[in-house]
Amino acid sequence: MDKYLQEERFEFEDKPSVCPVCHSKRIANILYGLPAYTVDLRKALAEGRVTLGGCCIDDDSPRWQCVDCRRVFFIKH
Repeated sequence: MDKYLQEERFEFEDKPSVCPVCHSKRIANILYGLPAYTVDLRKALAEGRVTLGGCCIDDDSPRWQCVDCRRVFFIKH
């Protein structure tokens, strides 16, 4: 079962500036695939600008994630 079916789905045309759930302004881009752990990537992860999304991606994979409450957000199609 799709783990996102049990949550309210939030879709945006652009990266949200505030989480609609917890109101945090810490919204990270989700990076998919096998990342190269460069100094820049490690810094982005530590600062909460990027989160890892795993190796599998499809047209409906989440695009952003709240760093604080971990809710994911989708691109509006």
